[in-house]
Amino acid sequence: MDPISVFLVDDDDLFLKSLEHYLLHTLKLHIQIRSFRTAEECISQLNEETSIIVLDYVLNTANPKAMNGLMALQEIKSLFPMTKVIILSGHEDMTLAIETIKYGAYDYVVKNEDTFIKIRQLLKNTLQVKKKKMKLNPNTTITVSVFGLLLIALLILAEYLKKN
Repeated sequence: MDPISVFLVDDDDLFLKSLEHYLLHTLKLHIQIRSFRTAEECISQLNEETSIIVLDYVLNTANPKAMNGLMALQEIKSLFPMTKVIILSGHEDMTLAIETIKYGAYDYVVKNEDTFIKIRQLLKNTLQVKKKKMKLNPNTTITVSVFGLLLIALLILAEYLKKN
């Protein structure tokens, strides 16, 4: 099985390298991590194989024309809507968190002493679900879909019989 692709995006080199090292040595999953200092670099390397992006909200403050995390999130979701994006921020701002979730962020993590642990747990949960889906027998999916349709039909029938 191919490794699961994870992108990390942060303009703080020390944070970026530390997070990458931590995840590679603590996640017991078959993953490939790529790190980027700007959203533009990340987006240029995106493809349908990219499973998860951990994206800092404030990026490249030295360049006023650089994309911030929200702009990058919108671009990523328009190109690859199935890619999960976890937004990182140094600000504990509920309005910002809600806004990023509204635009498709998978989660919003505040940078603090527990950041690495939270990200690792989010990645672990997400990647395990993805692995289970990859192993799912196609016939099981069809069975579940047919069962779901039958359930809906029965509910509609029950509602119809109540009215008559």
